[in-house]
Amino acid sequence: MLWLRTKYGEIIENAIPRIVDGRYDGFEVPGSKYTFKYEVCIVLSKEEIEAIQKLRMKEHLEEASGKVQVVKPPKYKIATCNKCGAELKYTEKSLRKEQSHMNEYLYYLTCPCCGNEFCVGCS
Repeated sequence: MLWLRTKYGEIIENAIPRIVDGRYDGFEVPGSKYTFKYEVCIVLSKEEIEAIQKLRMKEHLEEASGKVQVVKPPKYKIATCNKCGAELKYTEKSLRKEQSHMNEYLYYLTCPCCGNEFCVGCS
């Protein structure tokens, strides 16, 4: 399978040589109704194909990450006590970790207002 660049700059993947009456007559792409004549195509080298694939991967990653990116994650997180309703600012060091299942943990925080211990991130 070959990669082609048309004279219009379009990249064609998975092209195969087309043989008509025992001679080469251009390229075709399996599953497509279009054929391409030799005059309008350039067969791409391995280096050009790798460069195109890297560029496409970079574009895909940028698109997947969206336009907003986190520069610095927040230092503190906020939780609400389910007993007294106090909003608590905490760090990971403030949590008590308890294993619930194999490779699964629950994290608990103790409210300084009422002394209630509640699960952070539990439904």
